[in-house]
Amino acid sequence: MKALRVAGHPEAGERVRVAAGATAGDALRAALEQAAEAELDGASLARALR
Repeated sequence: MKALRVAGHPEAGERVRVAAGATAGDALRAALEQAAEAELDGASLARALR
């Protein structure tokens, strides 16, 4: 996700939000939404990877 943001892709945030919406797990969805806003923290990432 960060790669899309860093590349300056104009639709990066929307693409990540669509992926998050299609994700079954709450923790992964939250992590993807945070990543879309460049606000992903280590604790959220750890929860998503459990």
